[in-house]
Amino acid sequence: MPFSGILTPEQLAMLTTLLDQHCREHELSSESAERAEAGEFLMMLYTNGIANADKLQATLEIWQRNARKGRPTRRAGWSGRAL
Repeated sequence: MPFSGILTPEQLAMLTTLLDQHCREHELSSESAERAEAGEFLMMLYTNGIANADKLQATLEIWQRNARKGRPTRRAGWSGRAL
């Protein structure tokens, strides 16, 4: 089912759990810009149709590795938000 723009409590819980787990594994503080970017990236994935938790986690991990290697994690034309 396409994303309607409104998260159900279950969807929000899944995304929050994924983000919290990712940030613990990569030692990102709750106030860091990196956590905010990871959250934005996670939402971008979800709103573009990736709703499977395993796929979200794997894609977020690849994104994080690229960020740590200094590779671009932002795409021009998407409001300057992280991808």
